[in-house]
Amino acid sequence: MKNRKLLLILVIVIGAALLIGPMLNRKGDKTITVGAKDFTEQYVLGSMISVLLSENGFNVTEQFGTGSTITREGLETAQTDLYAEYTGTAWAVYLNRADEVISDPELLYDMVKAEDAANGIVWLAPAPMNNTFALAVRADDVAAYGDSLTSLAAYNNAHPGEIIFGI
Repeated sequence: MKNRKLLLILVIVIGAALLIGPMLNRKGDKTITVGAKDFTEQYVLGSMISVLLSENGFNVTEQFGTGSTITREGLETAQTDLYAEYTGTAWAVYLNRADEVISDPELLYDMVKAEDAANGIVWLAPAPMNNTFALAVRADDVAAYGDSLTSLAAYNNAHPGEIIFGI
């Protein structure tokens, strides 16, 4: 478990370096504003990006702790220069395409990058990590609920109010 944590931290640092790398040739007096949403993973990624930029000669200010849509608006209005974003969030929320499910991460990245170009947003190379969410169900409940979201939804529809969902 400890090795997995170290590997995850290494992957995040490398991902941040890949994300910021193209900007490292633009040093100067410009202050770069790094944004981060209001949850732990975003604080960590934002801080890593800030440190990487600072250690490479950039002046950095942080705009952390804003909600998802506020963070995105900051980028769209040039109040924020960059922040770590999730392709699934961009596709479903900002591009209003939640009804079109794309399960291939590379295709989703390409689609988000292409559509967001019309908004003046440039997606840098993706970080070499995946932030896919999954549901966890007790082993005893799989027989009743099934092992897919579709079967869980069918059970929930047939037994309203019986299942308690927690995040």
